[in-house]
Amino acid sequence: MDLLLKVDFLDHISSRHQYLKQRQPIASDGNGVGLGREEMQRVFLALKQLVESQALLRCRLWGKILGTQSSYIVAEAEYREGEEEDEQGAEEEETEAETQENENEVDPLPQSTYKPLPAVPKEALGTGTNKFVYYVCKEPGLPWVKLPSITAARQIRKFFTGNLETPIVSYPPFPGNEANYLRAQIARISAGTQVSPQGFFQAGEEEGDEEDEAPWDSYEVNPDFEGISVTEMAESLSTWVHHVQHILQQGCCTWVNLALKPGEDSNEEGEADEKEEEPDEPEPEVGPSLLTPLSQDAEEEQALKESLEEQQAAQEEMEGSDEEEEEDDD
Repeated sequence: MDLLLKVDFLDHISSRHQYLKQRQPIASDGNGVGLGREEMQRVFLALKQLVESQALLRCRLWGKILGTQSSYIVAEAEYREGEEEDEQGAEEEETEAETQENENEVDPLPQSTYKPLPAVPKEALGTGTNKFVYYVCKEPGLPWVKLPSITAARQIRKFFTGNLETPIVSYPPFPGNEANYLRAQIARISAGTQVSPQGFFQAGEEEGDEEDEAPWDSYEVNPDFEGISVTEMAESLSTWVHHVQHILQQGCCTWVNLALKPGEDSNEEGEADEKEEEPDEPEPEVGPSLLTPLSQDAEEEQALKESLEEQQAAQEEMEGSDEEEEEDDD
């Protein structure tokens, strides 16, 4: 590892260590939630070991998640160049192995004609919900384990056990084990709770000059930020903004049209007539942009609540009309 990079890593972690040291009295007197003095020192050394062993560009303590059997210390890091190729290569090998197994079957079983809904593709590494890579360990000093890319976890609620290999038994079925579930919940918590004072961050120069409506996913520190008074930040939610992208109902930050087949061109003339006959074309889902004030969260929750109430009323009306038709038939 380059000496300058190594010094930068240690300086970054040292700054986090000083912050934890300042917060330590709040945790020790029982009036707050945090890390004790001994655990704080052990976590600092564990993060230092992780940075040196994995040659990470940037690393920070994300937090601690409690489990029924043991807990998780979570570290957040940036992706390294070439890491994306390794994961894609592993996925290709798994696909090839499954294909060979199917070819080796002499008498294949009858195949079901049921076609499930297409799976939402994972977002590219370094973007959206997979912008960062996360490592976890049960106790400082134990080996760090890298979590997989995010899949989904919005429709279920489960306690963590502290064992990454624990299967997730739930309804609807969850596609993965506790490692996948933990990674998904980390993304959801980050998107909902990581906030900063309004004006502290700003859009990058390249993204700020674009006139299209494509969502931007990066930001930079605003050098002209003058600060906001503590009283104003404590009284108004509009002085705080989300600096992590909103996660859509699909489980990703960028909407994907699942009705469009891979490799299909929607501009071709031959396919235009066929698409006109399709009655249900999904509407693109658009979430709040980056650096949206927290004051808009309540408005969005209210709008969602009203939408659900309208759907429930319409369903009850349809059920009532069906019952009336059955009575008329009798």
